Amino acid sequence: MGGPDHRVDPKADPKGVRIGKYELLRRLAVGGMAELFLARTTGLEGFEKIVVLKRILPHLAGNAEFVEMFLHEARLAATLEHPNVVHVSDFGKAGRDYFFVMAYVHGKDLLAILRAAYASGQRQPLAHAVTIAIGMATGLHYAHEHVGFDGRPLGIVHRDISPANVLVTYDGHVKVVDFGIAKAAAQTSVTRVGVRKGKAAYMAPEQCRGREVDRRCDVFAMGVVLWEMTTMSRLYEGQSDMALMNQIVYQDARPPSTVIADYPPALEAIVMQCLQRDPDRRFQSAQQLQLALERFALDHHLGSSTGALAQYLQSLFPADVRALPWATEESAMGHPMSS
Repeated sequence: MGGPDHRVDPKADPKGVRIGKYELLRRLAVGGMAELFLARTTGLEGFEKIVVLKRILPHLAGNAEFVEMFLHEARLAATLEHPNVVHVSDFGKAGRDYFFVMAYVHGKDLLAILRAAYASGQRQPLAHAVTIAIGMATGLHYAHEHVGFDGRPLGIVHRDISPANVLVTYDGHVKVVDFGIAKAAAQTSVTRVGVRKGKAAYMAPEQCRGREVDRRCDVFAMGVVLWEMTTMSRLYEGQSDMALMNQIVYQDARPPSTVIADYPPALEAIVMQCLQRDPDRRFQSAQQLQLALERFALDHHLGSSTGALAQYLQSLFPADVRALPWATEESAMGHPMSS
């Protein structure tokens, strides 16, 4: 998709600017490497679709390393098609700028959900926390097991699992987003051993040390997210990223029962297995974690379901459920930006 070089002033309203066949409606977020827009594409007979367009920041368009990182994310994400992973539907170039297009998710990220629950003065219901965790684990296992067009495993590791990178739709579906720093086994030019990537409070010990990582580092991060969802508090806190990483590397995680006295022992065992500092002592796959959570939900009659989760979200955000995605800035925040 060639054409004129459509630059968008970061302080200006981008509405009406076109990038390829996409008309920008609103800027959603700006990160360190890229910017995110709500956009619309139209076609024959009144066809219209709302999407999210991610484009490398203009001042980085000439940086070969950043461009390669961005292209890596686009190529990797475009191969993933699963109900629990946000899908990339298009990829192109406008002028000097590369961009790719994702499905718009009408919902909230988990960070916003936890903040809203905290503000309400109530803990997030355990059934919903388990439903969200099962959806996360299902999407991650799919990505971990994904193979390329040649049939060889891609060796994908997300490496940035956190509440900001988990979306929950208003109809109760869970989706993992942002494979911007994901590692693939065949990728050598973008990710190197010794380079730490991810949010410090959710990194596995081996990730904090800058060592080689595999799918088990995503299992550790899921353990942190599950701990926080079910206790409504932070697991690791510190004055700096280095302080956080020192805690993760040298201290065993606190059991959730130190925060919630009546925390279910069976769930605590699952969480603590995720949070083992030695990767060999964790669940060895996200699917093992998924199955353990499903057994827990069944044994404790939690009745977790997408319908119940949808009702919960609609109770937390009643004004946003039926809002048009381009109508207000708040209702458009369907995708986080971390890269």
